[in-house]
Amino acid sequence: MTIEPAASTELSLLQEFLTAHALPAEDLEARHLEEFLVCREGDQLVGCVALEPYPPDGLLRSLAVREDQRGRGLARRLVDQLVERARQRGFTTLYLLTTTAEALFLHLGWLPTDRAEVPDAVRQSSEFAALCPASAACLRLPLSPRSPGERDTRSPPR
Repeated sequence: MTIEPAASTELSLLQEFLTAHALPAEDLEARHLEEFLVCREGDQLVGCVALEPYPPDGLLRSLAVREDQRGRGLARRLVDQLVERARQRGFTTLYLLTTTAEALFLHLGWLPTDRAEVPDAVRQSSEFAALCPASAACLRLPLSPRSPGERDTRSPPR
């Protein structure tokens, strides 16, 4: 399986994939594709995740893994690659809203946070303003630059 940036022609494919996984897709536009990572097995889409940039912060969104691929660490791989890309671009904190994956993100080191503590630019995103319910868990991940050769010390998935 390979994880790579989405192709510029994959907007409708990603919209269908996210909708099939009960995630918001109605606000996606072609300009968002440059911030998507996709995972393929052969020519089949099996996972995706995206970053909405609000420098110096970002919003992780649209994490989805095809049901038959769950439990294999793919969600973690997608998140880790997105986090590393954000770190390399100088982002300081990532935020997300979730109604289904709070336990996964807590396991990956994300921290619960109150929506009122989220920067205004992120709170004005369509995810925060309209698409995700008020009951969604709000989490953040502070980012710090890694030194060359520094390893990820988080525990491996169980």
